[in-house]
Amino acid sequence: VGPTVGRATALAAAELATYDEVKTQFKTLGVFTQDGLPLHVSTATIAGYVSTVASSPFDVVKSRVMGQPRDAAGKGTLYNGMLDCFIKLSVKEGPMSLYNGFWANFGRVVPRVTIVFIVMEQLRANFG
Repeated sequence: VGPTVGRATALAAAELATYDEVKTQFKTLGVFTQDGLPLHVSTATIAGYVSTVASSPFDVVKSRVMGQPRDAAGKGTLYNGMLDCFIKLSVKEGPMSLYNGFWANFGRVVPRVTIVFIVMEQLRANFG
């Protein structure tokens, strides 16, 4: 449960905060003059990118911790948890190893985030 919760927390926090902040900045700076699909798609794409940057290390660590071999007692043989995995990966494979699979994650996250935020904006516009 731990690795999955860490990843989900990073993803959701980055998505929501980035979407609202970027949307506000785009409107304040006049990048978009009206609320609409171009604003929502642009903002959601940026939010998806930022959330992928924030969650990718957790995704890699989650995969490594959950996929590691286990001993007879069911305890992992390579890592003692998420923090141990973060440290070992960073030292052994370098910090950029935490971004393995980044573009695959990006390709999965951005379309989902875009759809979610477009639907949210439509619900907000039509139902308050």
